[in-house]
Amino acid sequence: ALPWLQRALTAKPDDLPVLTSMAEAQLLAGDATSARATLTHALALQPANRELQRLERRIRKAEG
Repeated sequence: ALPWLQRALTAKPDDLPVLTSMAEAQLLAGDATSARATLTHALALQPANRELQRLERRIRKAEG
């Protein structure tokens, strides 16, 4: 999934659903650092998005 999502983001770097999916996939792959960077980009586009805020809590938990 990660390579496909990366290609999609290369084509449309501000695509919020793809950014969200990418951050989720990175987190599931155990890469909280990359998930945080992707989420930061997504939150810059839509800071009040509740789904992104929930994902941020999950990433924070994974970061320890």
